[in-house]
Amino acid sequence: MEREAAFLVVRRSDFYALMKRNSVLAVKLLWNILLTLSANLRLTSEQLTQGGGGNLPMVPEELAEWLKD
Repeated sequence: MEREAAFLVVRRSDFYALMKRNSVLAVKLLWNILLTLSANLRLTSEQLTQGGGGNLPMVPEELAEWLKD
């Protein structure tokens, strides 16, 4: 499955400068990055535990149960 992707590069120094200028915006940016990473990890975990990972190897049952929590 092919998907389009967009990338945003924020250098550490730029992010720190943003935190000083507008801490609310910096927190919103960081929070949205966290939500995106969490959603992607959750999706990958579901694919691995349900065998829908395409070329990904099956995960042992114990690990699959641990990933669900």
